[in-house]
Amino acid sequence: MLTKINYNNKTFFQDAEEIPKENKVTADDMNEIKRAVNNNADELNTANVNVDNLKKKMNVIVQPALNYKDNVAIVSDLQNIKDAKNGDIYTVTDEGKNYIWNGNEWIEYSKSTDGVYVRTDEYNLYAKVGCSSTEPKNEEKIWFRHGKNLFDEDWIQGQIDDSTGEDLTSTRCLKSDFIEVNGNTDYTFSITHKKDVTAFFRAYEYNENREFIKCTSFPNINGNQRAEDTLKTDTSTKYIRFKIGSTDWNDNILENVEQAMIEQNTVATEYEKYVEDGIFIKDIQDYRPFSGKNFEEQNLIKEVTALKGSINLNRSRFIKMGNIVMLSIYLNINESETIGANEDILQIPNKYVKNVGDFIADVCSIITNKSPNVNTGRILIQNDGTITVQHSLDNTGINAINFTITYII
Repeated sequence: MLTKINYNNKTFFQDAEEIPKENKVTADDMNEIKRAVNNNADELNTANVNVDNLKKKMNVIVQPALNYKDNVAIVSDLQNIKDAKNGDIYTVTDEGKNYIWNGNEWIEYSKSTDGVYVRTDEYNLYAKVGCSSTEPKNEEKIWFRHGKNLFDEDWIQGQIDDSTGEDLTSTRCLKSDFIEVNGNTDYTFSITHKKDVTAFFRAYEYNENREFIKCTSFPNINGNQRAEDTLKTDTSTKYIRFKIGSTDWNDNILENVEQAMIEQNTVATEYEKYVEDGIFIKDIQDYRPFSGKNFEEQNLIKEVTALKGSINLNRSRFIKMGNIVMLSIYLNINESETIGANEDILQIPNKYVKNVGDFIADVCSIITNKSPNVNTGRILIQNDGTITVQHSLDNTGINAINFTITYII
């Protein structure tokens, strides 16, 4: 802490009669100096606090291999953990949050940095350059990017039939296109209705063949209100759509709504715009979405073999650009399958893991049919191309495993 100068009982100087007027230092001059010095002290103190906070974050950011350890009931239980190592992650079950040890204290594990969004069910990350069991190598500043809002707010004017899920024409309704989701999972809709009239709100579920399953009616939305409604999808649901409308809307119906969001969560959180999946290369400020032609041409996902379950090809990518490899996998697990605490789940050709050391480690999301629905585990890519998941959950009831890891070969 910087010490401010106490100027009490200090007098100005260089005010003798023999000193030329332009060279004198008066009381006003001294007061100006006092203000400048004390203001600088305040700013330096603030800067020191900011630097300390940045150091805490950097201790986590530069940590090479994050290590998921276990669950604790409440956050105060973290203080009972002995010999925690940098990068150790624990889930606090009563909060549904992860905390990481940065060498000095437990801090909530941040899932976004410098405006790079990461959806709450994906803990992804900085590019990993493989590590041996004892000595990690360096990292590259290449990040997976995924926003929490699943709706791009590309509204379609029209109606959806509540009984059949089929499209109908309407001048007083707005609807979404098909949005891919997980079965047996909570999703929360939030939307601001701007007009001072009552509007209806519906959600529609479809299976993987886009065959209609059911319609869910939410409470009517009053005028000038932000509505928040949660839906647990059917076990066979792969897509959802929704609509909002009112017979009292005016002709320019897009003016009636704003800030619509769908997120995988049990509650509505702060609105964020839709962000397309992609990777963000910090050093050259280059964002590359997965939907681009170059990524589609480089997608090697068919070279990944599922040892458990089946790979969701629509939600998975395996991309190699030079010596950079990005593997983003959504693995559906069959109901009859068990996933042990240390289970081999995927295989990639070992040419894509050469020069990475013994293994590459990162954090993965594990979606279950139990509470909490989304849990954290650890993913290992071994130097023979075997991909292993590690977790402390029951080995039954796991619906999917989701991770993204970017590394250098």
